[in-house]
Amino acid sequence: QWHFIGNCQSNKAKEVMRVKNLSVIETITSEKLANKLNNQADGKKVSVMVQINTSGEANKNGLEPDEGVKVAKHIQDKCDNLNLIGLMTIGNLGNSLAANDKGENPDFLKLVEVRKNLAA
Repeated sequence: QWHFIGNCQSNKAKEVMRVKNLSVIETITSEKLANKLNNQADGKKVSVMVQINTSGEANKNGLEPDEGVKVAKHIQDKCDNLNLIGLMTIGNLGNSLAANDKGENPDFLKLVEVRKNLAA
């Protein structure tokens, strides 16, 4: 089974959904992309994750936390061919290295907060 990891442009949704044994798309970054993938599913159900930019870095893909909650709820409510299985982030390397000493990574703490907002 295949996991799609990386930026997925909405104009490539058809090609992505045609991948044999596609299991998970880990980088949903907009309602537009979710809708296009859902519409191209052709009867198959695909698991997805919404990507959250928890570090606020401009060079990273992902949604702002509040927008991520909105997109996740949209998938749950409007995209019958997509199964929301969670959230994902690519944290700041400096925060990850500092977490080795401090024990806490603010990027992943932010992701937990977003998950709590989604579950509320």
